[in-house]
Amino acid sequence: MDEQPIPGPSGDTRSSTDAPARAALDAALVSVRRRLRGHAGDVAVADVSDGVVTLDYRGACRGCPAVNFTHVAVVEPALSGVHGVKSVAPPRSDIAPAVLNRIRRMMSKSG
Repeated sequence: MDEQPIPGPSGDTRSSTDAPARAALDAALVSVRRRLRGHAGDVAVADVSDGVVTLDYRGACRGCPAVNFTHVAVVEPALSGVHGVKSVAPPRSDIAPAVLNRIRRMMSKSG
């Protein structure tokens, strides 16, 4: 029996075997999405490949200068506890990986 593809947020399709993983990721993003929507932004899972989650930041998040901080301080921790997640790809930007690592270190000290 052929599996029916599941449309992703941008209309792409994935095997239905991704449905449980996608549901777990979506559940982990519920509180994050509430916070972002309070600022006219949003986030959705765009892709999951080999344990690497790629997100689609939407609305006000797309032009927000704090999107990288939000990604590291709020989104990554929310998704890191989901079974099978190895990493969460940062949003596309010109920010240096060293800056993202500095934010991670700063957040780990404040927790």
